[in-house]
Amino acid sequence: MSRWRGAFFSREAKAIRPSAWVWAKKASSTEIYCDKLAQRSIRVPDPCVRFHGRRVVRRLAPDCSRIELASLSKDRDEARLLYSMGWETANMHFATPQAIAKVKHDLASRGGGWLHKAAKAMLAATKKDWKKWQRDWKRSAPR
Repeated sequence: MSRWRGAFFSREAKAIRPSAWVWAKKASSTEIYCDKLAQRSIRVPDPCVRFHGRRVVRRLAPDCSRIELASLSKDRDEARLLYSMGWETANMHFATPQAIAKVKHDLASRGGGWLHKAAKAMLAATKKDWKKWQRDWKRSAPR
């Protein structure tokens, strides 16, 4: 915690690791793409987030935290929340301009129901990967 222009502020610095894709594919790349994606995404970058090598530094504030679904109101608008989360996921994928046309073409070629079927398959794969990741994590964690 520190003071700036008479007000208190605080930051957190956290280690970041390569994408889980690297782990899943047993790839040798350890490059971190977070900064490149954030700079290229189709939105205004968060002025309170900075990447420094393998660290991300961001602000800490009472109104700036992750969303815990269990803490949301019972009459919450889950469809709106999921839409917003999907929008941001797409936004990050569009950070690679040459991929936009390919993504649009792929989506246009899919029939109805593909997303629900894919989500169910992804859930099963995620649970399987999670169990394996838990076993591998201690071996690969930086010391």
